[in-house]
Amino acid sequence: MEITSQFYNIPDSKELNVNFLVDSSNGKTKVQNLDSSSIFFELYNQKATFAPIVWTINGQTESIFNCSLNHENYSCNIDSIIFSKYGKIHHYNFSPTQNKFIKTQPIDYNLNNPIIFLTGHSGGGTSIVAKSFKYLGLHLGDDSGEFSNRKNHESYTFRHWSGQFFTKNITDNLDIVFSAFKYSHNQINIIKLPDLSSQTIRLGNLFPNSKFVSVVKHKSKSTLSTEGNRFNNKNDLEVYKEQHPPVEGNPIFHMDWVKYFTDYRYANKILNFMGSGIILNEDSFNQMLKGISFDNSRLKKL
Repeated sequence: MEITSQFYNIPDSKELNVNFLVDSSNGKTKVQNLDSSSIFFELYNQKATFAPIVWTINGQTESIFNCSLNHENYSCNIDSIIFSKYGKIHHYNFSPTQNKFIKTQPIDYNLNNPIIFLTGHSGGGTSIVAKSFKYLGLHLGDDSGEFSNRKNHESYTFRHWSGQFFTKNITDNLDIVFSAFKYSHNQINIIKLPDLSSQTIRLGNLFPNSKFVSVVKHKSKSTLSTEGNRFNNKNDLEVYKEQHPPVEGNPIFHMDWVKYFTDYRYANKILNFMGSGIILNEDSFNQMLKGISFDNSRLKKL
C-alpha cells in the first residue's frame, strides 16, 4: 500500500508555528508545536458522535493521534480544529475538495441580539432536547454536529470560548465564535452549555436579551447510557444546583424533561417561551419523537 504523508499548512502558521502531518495509510495525525510556548487545541469530527481530542502541547514538542483527514475508514475523522494561543482563538474547517484548512473569518456581532441558552446537568437529558430542537428547525449552530449524531448537539466553538470567559474573563474572540456558529437573524439561536451553575448570571450580563431553558431531569435506574449512569452517581445537591441556576433579570424556564417528551401542550409552552412561533399538535409531536428516535412509552408510566 502506498503511504501518503502530507503536511497541511495552517493559516497564520507563522503566528501559531504549528505543523500537521497526516499519514493516510494508518490514519494517524502528528501535531508539531515548533514554538517555545505551549498551545491548546481541539480536534473535531462533526459527522460522528464526537468526543473531541482536547490537548495541550508544550513548546518544541509533538503528539500523535489516531485520527485522519477526509478518510472514511477511521472513526476519528478530523473536519474542524480550534487553536488557542495567548488568549486568541483560531478556528479552521477542513475542505475535502480543496484539500486544505480554511480559516474562519471574523464577523460583526451584537451582544444585544436574542439568544437562548440551553443548560442543565451533563448527562441529564440536554442532548436529546437539543436534538428535538434541531428537528423542529431551530438553530443550534453550524458547529454543533450533524443531526444524525446521538450527542452532543452543542456549538463546540462557544463551549471552547466559555472556558476562557468563565476562567479568565476573556470576552474577546466572539467575532470568530459567532462566525463558526453562524448566527442567524431569521431563526431562534440556541446555545447549549450544560453545567453552567452560577455562570448563568455572567452570561446574562454579557447577553442582556438572552433567555435560559434549564432541563430538569430526575435520576432513573432504567437508563442504559454511560453518561446517564454518571449522572445517576452525581450528588443530588450538585444536580439540583446545575438544573436550577441563578439568573438576575433574564427569563428562565425550568423544563420538566418527562413532561416535555410526553405532553405536546407542555412542549408548546417551551417553544412559545423561546419565541419560536412553532405550535405542535399531537400528530406533529409524535412525528418529532419518531424523527429523533425517542421512545417515550416508559416515561408515560412515571
